Amino acid sequence: MAGDSFKSFANRVMHALRMGRLGEKDVGTVKRLLLKTEKKNLILSRAILSTLSEGSQSEEDVKRFAHLLDLANRRIAEEKEPFAGEERKELEAMFGRHSLSAKAARNFTLRLDELLAMELRSQMEKEPVVPKKHETHVRHEEKEKLLH
Repeated sequence: MAGDSFKSFANRVMHALRMGRLGEKDVGTVKRLLLKTEKKNLILSRAILSTLSEGSQSEEDVKRFAHLLDLANRRIAEEKEPFAGEERKELEAMFGRHSLSAKAARNFTLRLDELLAMELRSQMEKEPVVPKKHETHVRHEEKEKLLH
C-alpha cells in the first residue's frame, strides 16, 4: 500500500464503476462523495500532522504515529478494530503531549478508517514532518549567518 493515496483509490473506484456500466448519475454521486471525503481527510490529516510536529518529542511521536497507522490499517483490512487498548492509551498520551484533548484522541481511534489512514500516510510520505522547534532553530541560525 506504500505510495497509495486517496486519489489513486478514488481513481480505481471510479474506473471500476465505469467498467460496470454504472449509470452516469450514480457515477456522479459517487464522485462527489469521494471528493468530499478526500477534502475532509486532507484537512484532518494536515491538522493532525501539523500538531504532532510541535514539541520536543515530535520526531519520535511522528515515527511512532506512522507505525501505529500501519498497524491500524492492517487490522482494518482484517475487519478488526484499528487500535488495541494499549495503542489507544499511547495515542491519548501522544495527543496530550501536543495539546490535543483525550476526547480528540478517542474520536480519532474510533473513527479511523482505511481512507483516512491512506491520506495520512500519503501526506507523511509527500512532506516529511519536520519538528517546528527544530525548523525555527535552523532558521534562527540561518539569520545569524546572514547578519555576520
